[in-house]
Amino acid sequence: MTGGLGVCEAYFKAQDGSVAPIQIKVHTGMFQNSVIVADWMRGLCDWRIFPSVFSVQPYHWSDGLKAVHIENVGEPFVFKGSCGDIVCKSGEVTVVKEEDFVGEGLFSPDTVNGKCLFSAEDLDL
Repeated sequence: MTGGLGVCEAYFKAQDGSVAPIQIKVHTGMFQNSVIVADWMRGLCDWRIFPSVFSVQPYHWSDGLKAVHIENVGEPFVFKGSCGDIVCKSGEVTVVKEEDFVGEGLFSPDTVNGKCLFSAEDLDL
């Protein structure tokens, strides 16, 4: 991440040690923008945040995602977890575990737990 406002690159590391790049999308909302880090095709992960200059507020954390490692290459910011704030210092890697964020803030019909509800793969044709 580059400070609280941007995600530069994202990767998913599986239990077998394999690493796969993950797509990053910025969603421009009517009231608030969000960053979506999700694997749309393989369903590996789905992690969503509301970024601001000084903080990041998660609103979705997919099942099976054990931790997010944030390498902050920008200004310091605060990750607003369910159990309290976690400071992400500049130039450091911060590990945010699944228990630091509990629950879903919003439901999004485009993808749940990394799997798109509207993809052809999920349809029984």
